Amino acid sequence: MNVDASLLSNSHRMGMGAIIRDYTGQAIAALSKKLSGITLLKTWRQKLYAFFNGLKTWIYLF
Repeated sequence: MNVDASLLSNSHRMGMGAIIRDYTGQAIAALSKKLSGITLLKTWRQKLYAFFNGLKTWIYLF
């Protein structure tokens, strides 16, 4: 699973995404999410949030 996240601190918005791949590298699921009302988060927390959302999607699929 690959994840990424970005925070627009001046507008308190965050975007995150995740892609889930099988063992051959083929994408089997992807997600993106926009969040508002977010206070300043450190980069590792943004990525962690994206990871957990991707993990929830993976669990839902299987």
